[in-house]
Order: sequence, then C-alpha cells, then structure tokens
Amino acid sequence: MLAINDFLLAQERVVRLHDLHVWPLSTTEVALTVHLVVKDEHIDNTFLHQLQEDLHHDFGIDHATFQIESISGEDLCMLDKHMCC
Repeated sequence: MLAINDFLLAQERVVRLHDLHVWPLSTTEVALTVHLVVKDEHIDNTFLHQLQEDLHHDFGIDHATFQIESISGEDLCMLDKHMCC
C-alpha cells in the first residue's frame, strides 16, 4: 500500500491524501478509495480517468473511487487528521 500512497502523492495536482483504503472485492477484483487533497479548483475527468488507468495497470486496482478536496477550501474534511486540531 505504501507504493500506491507514493504513486498518488507523486501526481502533480495532489498535495496530500488521507483515508486510503485498498481491499479485495472478490478473488479477482481489488477496490480502492482515497481522499485526494489537490491544489486545483477544477479537476477534470481526464485526470481521474488517467489515475484509474494507472492504478489498474501498475497495481491491479479494478475499482477506484476518489474524493477530491481542494487545499484552498474552507470546509476541510473532518477525516483529514493532518488538518485536525
């Protein structure tokens, strides 16, 4: 999972991440969910599609779900322990 964490943090738009979870859906499928904190206000489908393709090709992730959070947002995710008091 450390390799997936490092891969996601290496993405140009990603500032940090939290709540990364990877688990088997079945004996042949793997799922991933993650909260990505990004510096862009606008994330297009091309960025998400490329992440999904790369995760599938490099790590065998069949089903990836991303929650995108803006670093400039005032309402930070309560699960982002990095930003909690």
